[in-house]
Amino acid sequence: MYRRTVITALAAVSVGIAGCLGRTPPTPASSSTTTGDSESTTLRSDGITATFRVGNGQQPTDDTASATQDDGVVVTGTMDPTGCNRPALDAVLYNDTDAVIRLVIGVTNPYPDREVECGNASYKYTCRCVVNRGTPDAVEVIYNYAGRENTAFTIRLS
Repeated sequence: MYRRTVITALAAVSVGIAGCLGRTPPTPASSSTTTGDSESTTLRSDGITATFRVGNGQQPTDDTASATQDDGVVVTGTMDPTGCNRPALDAVLYNDTDAVIRLVIGVTNPYPDREVECGNASYKYTCRCVVNRGTPDAVEVIYNYAGRENTAFTIRLS
């Protein structure tokens, strides 16, 4: 009897979850996964795929951004999003006419459903961009802060 009750409950939960998941189809243009302490997000746009990883918090530092080019473009930097917020890749664009990769890095609260006391920390990130056509000449990185002035960097690759 107990076994049948447990199986029936699990079946009901599975159907409920499947129904919830079925209402929001995944966007083929982007995906997001979490591994260990760092978040990994992959965004795809016309002509480019970007994979973004955030490291652990550290003492607050100035915002930085740099880029290197090999078989793709690797953008690394440090962002100080204040409070509990962490950096998050909001958008990636590539225009092969002007040969510029544009990254918009916003902020996200990893604790949206509860109150957490947080200090201020900076976060290192890495974003690997693979361009499908053309060769980029530059990267524009915009830190899109909530409630603060944005910070922008332009990095020449050649």
